[in-house]
Amino acid sequence: MQNGHQGLMRISRLADGFAISALALHGSAISDPDTSCVVKLDLSRPLPLESVANQEGAARYKVGFPACPFSFDVLHRSVLVHNMPKACVFKQADCATQPHGLWGPNAATLGPKQAEANDNARGAAERRMRTLFVMLMHRTRHVSERDQLASQQAHFTTRRVMVCRTYARDVVEDFCALRLTEARVMALDAELMRAQRAHGRAKMPQRRKNR
Repeated sequence: MQNGHQGLMRISRLADGFAISALALHGSAISDPDTSCVVKLDLSRPLPLESVANQEGAARYKVGFPACPFSFDVLHRSVLVHNMPKACVFKQADCATQPHGLWGPNAATLGPKQAEANDNARGAAERRMRTLFVMLMHRTRHVSERDQLASQQAHFTTRRVMVCRTYARDVVEDFCALRLTEARVMALDAELMRAQRAHGRAKMPQRRKNR
């Protein structure tokens, strides 16, 4: 469910990949933006998902849906739909939707035990994120690159607040904050691996050409 409380997205495995087999999008009426609406898509043929290269570690897919094209990263028990330049407009349904944000389980189904587990897991993810960030800063020699890395980390912190403030009950259950922190850990892990490979190539002696 989008933000843990509305909409529906069901992803199914096919013989040749994955597809969205059910999709319901909530939004605002075009004729009256103060009125909510929902578009339930008839997916007699599932929407195919196209795998997209992603340097940030998580599996990324693009949805083959001309009326509302979007892409998302697959996280644990959730998907993070990327921001879109404009709303998806369904004129016949008098509805404009924005599917971006975190889609996960119904927040009402997450009890106190799950909230405690999320809190503990987020603490571990935060520590891992800080460790990776420090390791990357130590490996980075140029001031401009360090500034860029610090800027990216600050942007992540701001983005996490922006995304998770609309996720139902996240102040209590920490589901959204945990998932985004885990995604940041994957991104930093991938960046560190690239830096280590580049360092290894730089240290390899070059072969002399035969005369």
